[in-house]
Amino acid sequence: MSHQSDFPCTGFVRLSQILAPSGPIPVSKSTWWQGVKDGRFPQCRAAFDAMPVSTEIERRNKALFACLMITGARDGALASLRLKHVDLVEGSIFQDARDVKTKGSKTFTTYFLPVDPVYLPHFEAWVRELREQKLMGHDEPPKKSAAITSPSASAMN
Repeated sequence: MSHQSDFPCTGFVRLSQILAPSGPIPVSKSTWWQGVKDGRFPQCRAAFDAMPVSTEIERRNKALFACLMITGARDGALASLRLKHVDLVEGSIFQDARDVKTKGSKTFTTYFLPVDPVYLPHFEAWVRELREQKLMGHDEPPKKSAAITSPSASAMN
């Protein structure tokens, strides 16, 4: 059974579109994330390693990919995160439904997953860059800007 016609020609798909029971990959979500952790799905790491970091936008994009990998957060949640939601010491993201677009408008804390250790340093470096070099406050970025982005990056989008 082919699911190829269900996928866009470009862009991204949700895990629910590619994993069982409706997707072409016959594994559950928990099996998928365990496979990412164990290195059984090297495509994620290969894509991450191929991402450039020369520009601010490229560093942001790689940090978002890393955040997705270490949290499993939904795209809407990532796009609405503010710096105040990120706790690098605790290793968590507080998804406050008043600010973050969560599924079912629920508030909860997501702890960083112990997946491939290459992801966390990139995410931490981006958050530190925003806080220490860009001097962004806890309520930044504004709701209208892209996920955990800097002012100059959101102006380019």
